[in-house]
Amino acid sequence: MTCSAESLDAALEQLARLQGDLRLIDLASVREISRQFGISVKEVELAALRRRIMPARYQRNLGTVGWEGQIRLLESTAAVVGAGGLGGWIIEGLARMGVGHLIVIDGDVFEENNLNRQAFSREDLLGQSKAEAARRRVHEV
Repeated sequence: MTCSAESLDAALEQLARLQGDLRLIDLASVREISRQFGISVKEVELAALRRRIMPARYQRNLGTVGWEGQIRLLESTAAVVGAGGLGGWIIEGLARMGVGHLIVIDGDVFEENNLNRQAFSREDLLGQSKAEAARRRVHEV
């Protein structure tokens, strides 16, 4: 289906639900619109935010960053050098806040001594790239 602004607006309005005085759209609906219109989940979330429909995944951010702040986060890019120790937790937090594009730079692989302290470290990832593990985790979030 071709994505016209009017038809996207109509789909967002149809699937939004009212909670108090806040209009929300759930992840399943965002993904359905993404599939239906052939656009990314991020594009659907930005369109919703611009129409004052809050993607439910960011509902708790509203009091902290507000509508415009959430739009800016989704449109932003952040780079993190190092995906181990502190970097892994920073990457996880940025992804959960809704930063739209993350660049992760780390040429290291996981070792056993990372298991007790690094966010993305798991036994099945020993010897594997920290940057690749971060990419997979961010995609899951």
